[in-house]
Amino acid sequence: MYHVSTIERAGFEIGPTLTHVWAVAVDLHVDDKVIVPLFDAILRDKTVIDLEGIREIFWRVANVPQLQFDRTLGKGTVRKGAVWMDEVTRQIQQDGVPTVVIKGMYLVDGAKLYEQEGHKGEEFGIKVAELVKNVLEMK
Repeated sequence: MYHVSTIERAGFEIGPTLTHVWAVAVDLHVDDKVIVPLFDAILRDKTVIDLEGIREIFWRVANVPQLQFDRTLGKGTVRKGAVWMDEVTRQIQQDGVPTVVIKGMYLVDGAKLYEQEGHKGEEFGIKVAELVKNVLEMK
């Protein structure tokens, strides 16, 4: 799954940060452990609003110490991975956010989902979170 850097929220440059954080998760091989807690805390529940909150999730659900998280965040290969994710998402030319590519096979297009479902605000975020979780759980 790749993260789209164009997602923004006031007070936290969340898009580029999450793309870089996702590259950390992939590098540490904990992406399967942190995906749902990150998605829930940041996009659905909005309880995580900064990098410190993200570090806490990595520690709580994947036992990644803060020092290891920070060292991995600074690795050149991780930065390159984040740039690569940005390039892949540019190639799919998403219409809006959230746009989530899962397992390289599934695309959750937030703009199209919004057109079909018509949900707004919190209800829409919850709907997207549920859809992403369902796709992640598919075999």
